[in-house]
Amino acid sequence: MDAYEAASEDVRVPAKPWVFGGWVVAHSGWLVHNATRRAGSALGSAEVSTTCDRLLRLHANLPVYVEALSHR
Repeated sequence: MDAYEAASEDVRVPAKPWVFGGWVVAHSGWLVHNATRRAGSALGSAEVSTTCDRLLRLHANLPVYVEALSHR
């Protein structure tokens, strides 16, 4: 959250659980949309792949992120 906030000029993102939860829900919804509505198109396939990669990276790195937050 700190890195995102530091990279943003006009947007201030609070480091709160609802922000993180909203990000996960939004990506999950985007994945479902592309997998069910656009999977047969090149764009839909690319979006499914990209979104899966993002969510899988989050899953793999979540312990590191949680640990970093515990030192704030």
